[in-house]
Amino acid sequence: MGRNEKKLIERWRDDPVWKLRWERIALWLFSENEEIDAVEDMEYTPDGYLDLRGFPINSFVDIQEYTNLQRADLIQESRGLISQKRFEKIDFSYADFSGRYIEKCKFYDCIFDNVKMLDIGEEQCSFRDCIFRKGIYSGGLGLGESHYKNVQFQSVKMNSARIWWPDFEDCLFENCNLRSTDFGGAHFRNVKFVGKVDNVWFRGKMPDRYKENCRWRPEIDERWDQVLPMEVDFSEATLSDLTISDWCDLSEVVLPSDGSCYLIPNLDAMRADISERLKKGKKRLLERFLDYYLMDGYDNVMGILCLNDVYREIQKDFAPEEQQESYDLCKEVCDDLLARGILSRGKPGKN
Repeated sequence: MGRNEKKLIERWRDDPVWKLRWERIALWLFSENEEIDAVEDMEYTPDGYLDLRGFPINSFVDIQEYTNLQRADLIQESRGLISQKRFEKIDFSYADFSGRYIEKCKFYDCIFDNVKMLDIGEEQCSFRDCIFRKGIYSGGLGLGESHYKNVQFQSVKMNSARIWWPDFEDCLFENCNLRSTDFGGAHFRNVKFVGKVDNVWFRGKMPDRYKENCRWRPEIDERWDQVLPMEVDFSEATLSDLTISDWCDLSEVVLPSDGSCYLIPNLDAMRADISERLKKGKKRLLERFLDYYLMDGYDNVMGILCLNDVYREIQKDFAPEEQQESYDLCKEVCDDLLARGILSRGKPGKN
């Protein structure tokens, strides 16, 4: 973090004027008022955004550094909940909301540059025309059908996030760390992924076993079994180690333009074909297809075959004398399945 960014954070604690602003904003966050009252004495950035850059309100902050004891007790009693607030044209760069629970809030034309939102809860919120750059955005996100419209995530750490039931429309994920992220029951409409998409889980819907422990069930029960086609463009992405499950509909997916992936429209049909090939000649690569890439379970109907995964395993686990034969067999099988419609290249991308 540079000197200027550090000053943005420290001013809320060290400058008397900014301390008063911190107190007003903090009290508003945990009040019942939807919008900020009397913002005329607040500062604005050169771009005309309300200046909340560096604002520290994470659940572990020492509130007594920013306000008196009486008000500190009041704010501490919030128990981390920020509810039913409207944020419009606000710059939150370098702010810290880690550990907070944010529900039923609306964010319009907001900037989240290098923001820390680590291990947050985000439920039934609306984000429109917002930009997340770098920083961390993780925890339980989208719970109870949040809506992200025209939102860009650029180089954001979102790994291990539980992104359950949100709607993403006209959104971009560009060079984000999505490793171990679970898009459970998320709906995608005109969404693009650029860069590495590694070890990510896409579920068409959440399994019924989650209902027992889901306190949001009454509000999302109608949606629980709703599966929509993923309108996702992976043309500029590199896919590897994906998990596709729970009736995920990939019929509208655009695959990487480098030809490294195939769409499997019907996993049962491909399993049956590979099983027949194994009866005719026992091949280690074909066994791996069934054991790993075509594994039966998780209610997976469709799939994506990533050749990068297959080739990496051949290089790693196959003896040198087996490798070239396995590469050739993979190409032969994929070409044949493509010609017969058991594999496809997915939906054509836009020119």
